[in-house]
Amino acid sequence: MPGNAVAGFGAGWFAMKTSIASANAAAILLSGLKMIGDLNHHVRNALQSIQLSAYSTQDQEIIASVGDSVQRIEWALRESSRTMKEGRIENQTLTERAHSPRRN
Repeated sequence: MPGNAVAGFGAGWFAMKTSIASANAAAILLSGLKMIGDLNHHVRNALQSIQLSAYSTQDQEIIASVGDSVQRIEWALRESSRTMKEGRIENQTLTERAHSPRRN
């Protein structure tokens, strides 16, 4: 009888610790996702300012170069956000993904 009580206590303690660890991991993940969302927002706002500055030069080569760069940055932001939201991280780097066929 005392053995059953000890085993029951041990199983309950283990389940509680596992539940707490899972809740902590979820909270850390949600915090990271919020931070990424905030950064994404700020970077996109900064990119708009950069694009407007490029248009003020009237130099078509600079405008095209900035536009291409902005598109690559926006793609990287989309991909990193999508990857985080799906809860997966692949072994492939963003640079490798940028040169592979795109999935929309």
